[in-house]
Amino acid sequence: MKQVLLIVIICLMLLSGCGLTGQIMDGDGMVNSYKQISQDEAKEMMLRDDGHVILDVRRQDEYDAGHIPGAILIPNEDIGTTPPEALPDFNQIILIYCRSGNRSKQAAQKLFDMGYTNLYEFGGINTWTGEITKENAMEGQTVCFINGVKDADIWILPQTEGNLKTTVWGTATASGVKTGENRETPLCEPGDDGCYILRMIDTDHYFYSANGITLKAGWSLQIKKNDMHSVTLEVSDESGALIGTYEVFAARL
Repeated sequence: MKQVLLIVIICLMLLSGCGLTGQIMDGDGMVNSYKQISQDEAKEMMLRDDGHVILDVRRQDEYDAGHIPGAILIPNEDIGTTPPEALPDFNQIILIYCRSGNRSKQAAQKLFDMGYTNLYEFGGINTWTGEITKENAMEGQTVCFINGVKDADIWILPQTEGNLKTTVWGTATASGVKTGENRETPLCEPGDDGCYILRMIDTDHYFYSANGITLKAGWSLQIKKNDMHSVTLEVSDESGALIGTYEVFAARL
């Protein structure tokens, strides 16, 4: 009977240990890693005047597309075995996030391994309901997006090498744009070549993309499904005059 009871106790201890995702129990039963918290807990901690730092570990282009106000950027790929210069205090409270919660866990563990002691990982900005800022958005500069396809999230981004290669673009420029809706959206600085790209994912899990788009503040973009196999993007100026038509690649995810 005592052996059965001992086995049950050990199983319960193992299960409770598994619940501490991102945390490791050392031989003395002490938590020996970073701590995972909810995003509501993170919001509460951000309100405190305790010298904390908010750490975004995504790429530069993702950060530029939208980040939590006050967050500093250190991409996960840049965190190795040397303490980052931007984090000189090993006892400072560090609140860490990424896009979906994967890179933030990796970064938190690497920082812990370097000796940082107050690490709090709270997932990804894709589920963040608090404020988001876009520092590269041109103040007061907007364009109108007209959705002629399906309800969708859209990204209007500078055409850069990073944005062209990646399949992750950070926070959408406009979320939940309804079919037929005319949505005013912020316009960021263009890429080095003066162009933009469009990325869009609709509720039927279709992905749309167009590159090399010439666009200015006050102009409008209208995506149209012409038939089963043809989708185009029309760009017009403030007067409604057609500036350009772009072929849109469309495929089911």
